[in-house]
Amino acid sequence: RVLQRIVDVHGRKLTSNKPNHLDFEDFVYFCLSEEDKNSVPAKRYWFSILDVDGDGVISGHDMNYFFEEQVARLEQLCQGEEMKFDDMLCQMLDMLCPDLPRKQGVQLADLKRCESVENFVNLLSNAAKFLQFEHRDPFMEHQMRGMVEKTPWQRFARAEYDRLAQEAT
Repeated sequence: RVLQRIVDVHGRKLTSNKPNHLDFEDFVYFCLSEEDKNSVPAKRYWFSILDVDGDGVISGHDMNYFFEEQVARLEQLCQGEEMKFDDMLCQMLDMLCPDLPRKQGVQLADLKRCESVENFVNLLSNAAKFLQFEHRDPFMEHQMRGMVEKTPWQRFARAEYDRLAQEAT
């Protein structure tokens, strides 16, 4: 559902001239937004994708639309543990502390203010990354804060560079 929203030009206007086709620039923008969801451009990008009805609010209905697709992946990765939308909705709203009453949803300003948008977006778009966060090692989190690479994108780029360097030798 997320990928369909991306190619249907909801995240940002695509530079490709072909319908339902990402060109290199579109793909790079997606990769940057996927790997560093806490940057302001990525927050705008993901907000546009997740606001299904385009009303300026990611409502519970919008969140459920994406969660329905992720719940099977989450349950498979959690070895059958049942995931309920109401529980996840509470967790998501607790992460974001939206200005609107809880039942109305999340605005772009709420995402911009939040420092852990990646967890919210991952729950709705990337089950594996969300579970990685849920089962993170606090000691490793502390070590990552002291790394030269401060942003998730910088860590991703470093890991990919190291992987490619290893393959070359």
